[in-house]
Amino acid sequence: MSEGSIVEQGTHEELVDRKGAYFQLLEAQKLAGIPTSKTTPGSHLDTSPEEVFSELSAIHSQSTTIKKTTLAPTKTFTKKSEQGPQTDQPEPQYQYSLWALIKFIANLNRSEMGIMLIGLFCSIIGGTGVPLQAAFMGKEISALSLPSEHYSKLRHDVNFWSLMYFVVGIAILAAYSGQGVAFAYCSERLIFRARSRAIRAMLRQDIAYFDLPENSSGSLVSMLSTDVTNLAGISGAILGAILNAITTIVIALTLSIALSWKLGLVCSTAMPVLIACGFLRFWIQGQFIKQGRTAYQASSSYACEATAAIRTIASLTREEDVLESYHSMLVDQSSKTFRETLQSSLLYAASQAGMLLAAALGFWYGGQLISKDEISIQDFFICYGTIIFGAQSVGGIFSYAPDMGKSKQAADSIKTLMDRVPEIDSWSDIGTQLDNVEGSIEFRDVKFSYPTRVAQKVLKGVNLSFKPGQYVALVGPSGCGKSTIISLMERFYDPTTGSIFLDGRNISQLNLREYRSQIALVSQEPVLYSGTIRENIMLGTEAEVGDHEVVRACKDANIYDFIVGLFSSNSFHSKIDDEIDLSSVWTRHCCWLKRCHVVRRSKAAGGYRTSIDP
Repeated sequence: MSEGSIVEQGTHEELVDRKGAYFQLLEAQKLAGIPTSKTTPGSHLDTSPEEVFSELSAIHSQSTTIKKTTLAPTKTFTKKSEQGPQTDQPEPQYQYSLWALIKFIANLNRSEMGIMLIGLFCSIIGGTGVPLQAAFMGKEISALSLPSEHYSKLRHDVNFWSLMYFVVGIAILAAYSGQGVAFAYCSERLIFRARSRAIRAMLRQDIAYFDLPENSSGSLVSMLSTDVTNLAGISGAILGAILNAITTIVIALTLSIALSWKLGLVCSTAMPVLIACGFLRFWIQGQFIKQGRTAYQASSSYACEATAAIRTIASLTREEDVLESYHSMLVDQSSKTFRETLQSSLLYAASQAGMLLAAALGFWYGGQLISKDEISIQDFFICYGTIIFGAQSVGGIFSYAPDMGKSKQAADSIKTLMDRVPEIDSWSDIGTQLDNVEGSIEFRDVKFSYPTRVAQKVLKGVNLSFKPGQYVALVGPSGCGKSTIISLMERFYDPTTGSIFLDGRNISQLNLREYRSQIALVSQEPVLYSGTIRENIMLGTEAEVGDHEVVRACKDANIYDFIVGLFSSNSFHSKIDDEIDLSSVWTRHCCWLKRCHVVRRSKAAGGYRTSIDP
């Protein structure tokens, strides 16, 4: 096919005899100047890996294209290398205590310590709100209980304590506002600093780190977007809420016991019940949310798959089967969800009843003391209100429990990332600096296995020699180690055994950044970044480069006419993402070649496919 129409059709032999487009495609795959053995149709299907390797070795021995190149071919083809990742050497697991994680987060917020102290002070002020409210309520009730002949005193006391309510309300408003602003600022700075250091730590890691299944692109992006945000769960806002609750409990116990130690002690026995009720209330609400997310996850996934494959379902007329399967999944899930909801509802009912039972205990024992003239009505309401209302408000602190759990997990993963020092450290200043590079590269008995597949040998004693100014092509089937050799040259990995030398110096002893600056790599799948064409070409340059050098690099890469043809002016300032389409592999390779020309490296390494995509 070509441009959406049929060019030729027939059997393999008929199309070869016509010597048309199909024959030209076959000829394009042959290496120029290398005789090919006559094969019968379909004979390549029965070719074993050993025969493929023998044929490639024969081709190499007959080739005269690359002269004076020392090459000792080593059989590296293995079907086992096509298996999935096998992590034979797991990453070391760091274990951090809660105190270590709190210190880690505090260190990230060290610059905002003064603002955080202001927020903590405001939290203490806010914690006095409930006890003061209970005390003023007792005073109000005592004033309202005065007889009518003392109306003037009643009016005066009610007005005064109402004013105190208003003053306390203004103070609490200011305290919580200051707490919110201070902790919000500290949290934003914490998230900013943690995200910045996390991406720096990721960029520092070696390639072996990204080969691990747990370090996939989705996991790392989730760490930057979700885990970093969850760090706020152990930050100043949570500490402020805890300090607020502690202040409320301490003042409530102190005030109630000071007024009536009997009633204070009896009401304090109900405090654990009230706190537990608060915990159950928020925990059950969280369970309801969790059930709502996961209840119909399987059926939703099934429906999504069915709609995605609707053409197949329609062609096989299986709509009724899909509907019956989906309905049965809903029925099973409904019965399971009903049982879980019933259990959660009973616990929620118990938590609500617990608060009323604690209140009944306080009123009953308080009535006993009042009947014996051991306590006044005013003192009763103050003691009762501070303990009961204070415990109920403290129970709300458990609403932060899920955030604290997420924060601990997030802090653990981020600290593990930041503490990890890669074996191939691009930030390290250790190593010999390169003053003059000629470009001679030599592999000496290099053996290599990927860290995730230690048992599978990719390279088995490879010996290669690349001379300055020489063009070398590595030819072989997929999985034989061509890209692996390029990765070892770039020192993405270190050989398992053997050494690689640049101008007679072991590359493992050279400064990594300086060494990589001498190599330009055009990979199989070049990446173009959002921005202008000129910005993409200039990536990697350390000095300012003039437009004439950019134009010359484009002409050397044979893409200048292509770019200029798209726009009459300002072609190099065109946005790749919205104005110009450079999505094809050829144009991306050309852009990378231009980048190599501009950077003017002393060596170019390229990894290319050996097969042609259909």
